[in-house]
Amino acid sequence: MVFSEQQLMQSGQPLQVDRFVFSVMLWPGRSDPGVSRSRTGVNELGVLRCGGDDAAQDTRCRCRGACWERERGPDIPIPLLTLMARSTLAPTSGPNFHWTFTRKKWKRMRYSPHLFVVIVLAIGGWNPKPLKASQIVSNPFVGITLITRTETVPRNETMHIAEIDLTAPGLRFELTPPGGTLEDVRQTTAAFLNQEHAQLGINSHFFLPFPSSDPNAMIIGIGASNGNVYSAFEAPIQSYAIVTDAPGLNIDQSNHASIVHDDTTFADGKHVQENVTLWNTVAGSAQIITNGVSTIPTYIDAAHPDGLLTPGGPAAYSNSNSWYNLTNARTVIGLSQDNRTLFLFTVDNAGGSRGMTPGEIAALLIQDYGVYNALNLDGGGSTSMAMQNPSTGLGGLINVSSDSPPGRSVASNLLVFATAVPEPATIELVGLILIAIIALQRWRAALTSGSGATVEFRSLSCRRI
Repeated sequence: MVFSEQQLMQSGQPLQVDRFVFSVMLWPGRSDPGVSRSRTGVNELGVLRCGGDDAAQDTRCRCRGACWERERGPDIPIPLLTLMARSTLAPTSGPNFHWTFTRKKWKRMRYSPHLFVVIVLAIGGWNPKPLKASQIVSNPFVGITLITRTETVPRNETMHIAEIDLTAPGLRFELTPPGGTLEDVRQTTAAFLNQEHAQLGINSHFFLPFPSSDPNAMIIGIGASNGNVYSAFEAPIQSYAIVTDAPGLNIDQSNHASIVHDDTTFADGKHVQENVTLWNTVAGSAQIITNGVSTIPTYIDAAHPDGLLTPGGPAAYSNSNSWYNLTNARTVIGLSQDNRTLFLFTVDNAGGSRGMTPGEIAALLIQDYGVYNALNLDGGGSTSMAMQNPSTGLGGLINVSSDSPPGRSVASNLLVFATAVPEPATIELVGLILIAIIALQRWRAALTSGSGATVEFRSLSCRRI
C-alpha cells in the first residue's frame, strides 16, 4: 500500500517508525524550486514499504511524507536514490527543503560537501535491499551477513539469521570434537567459541542423557569433526520427534557443503550415499526443507503409512498433536540451491519472543531467504547463537536463551571462523573519488545546456503520539 503525503495528513494514521527515510530526486533541466507536494509526493518516489517497531523502543509517530508501511513486500523501485539511516528512536522532526542550481549557483556550490555526497551516491547507483518487517543487517566479518529480525505476526518473534558466503576467503568451520567418557563433553556455545577464538557459533545436535548434570553426552545422528566421524546415523529413542537416520549437513575441508544421507550398505552407519568426504557434519531431527519445499515429517497411521515418526512420547504425539506444531525456540541450518550460501537460524522463546514451529520457519526461510534445503537442529533451551565482538574479541550469546543467561551446556556446537572486515576507508575512498569525478562531469554537461537542475531533499517528519 502506498500513502501520499496528503492522505497521511488527512487520515493521521499512526505508524511505527524506526528509521529515517531521505529521498533525493534529480531533474536536469528544471529550475523551479516551488514544485507542489502533490506532484512530488510518495508516488513519484515509487513504492515505499516500511519499517516496524524497534525491539527495544516502541515509539509511535504520525508521519508526514514518505514512509515505509509495516509489511513484507516486493522489491522497492527507487528512481535515483533513497537513503535509509536506522535510528533506535523515531524522528521528531525533519525539514523539507529545495535547492535550485542555475549555472551561476553551480559555480558557487559545486564544491559543496553535501552536494558531493548526494551526487556520488545518486550516480553510483546505490541500491539498498528492501527490509522485511523490522530488521538490522550487518556484516561483522568477511563473508558473514547477520540479520536480526523482529515480527509481531502471528506472535512476537526475535530471530537471528546468519548468511555465510562459503566462497569467502579465510572461512573455515569446526564441530565440537569427541571427548569425555561418552562421545562429547557438554559446553555452552559461547564458551566453545571463546575457547577456540571463533567468530560465530550455533548449537547443533540433539543429545542424551538429558536432563542430566553429567557433562558427558552422546550426540544423536551423524557427526564429524575435522574429518573424524565419531557418531553414526541411528534409530533414536525419541522417535516421536527425531526421524530414523536423519539426514546430515556436511561441510568439507574446502567449504563445499551438501545434505548427506545414510548409505545402508555399510553396517556402521558412518558412510553416506553422496560422493563427499565427511569433515564437519551436523544432524538434527529431520529435514524440514527439501529442494525448496517444506517437508515436515508426519506420524505413521492409517492415513500416513509412510510416516517417518512414531506416535507417542511424553505428550502422546500424533498427526493431530504433532511435536512439530509446538512453538518453541528453534535452531535451523540450511543451504541455498547452489550450496554456496550457508544459513544459520535461531528464534527465541524468551525475552518477549514466543518461538516458532518448524513449519513456520521453513515457510519463512523459503519465501524470504531462498533456502533450498534445511535441517531442524536441537532447540528449546539449547538454542544458542554466539558471536565474537569484532571490537573486543570477546564472544557471547546474541540471542536470549530460554535455559539460562549464558545458554545451555550442549553436546555439540558448530563454529565459524572468518576474517575481520577491512576498514571502509581503505576500500571505498578510491571508488568514491572516481564516482565523484564521473558525477561532476555529468552534472556539468547537464548544466551547460542552459537550464538549471533541481535537487529536492525530502525527509520523514514525525511527531510523537
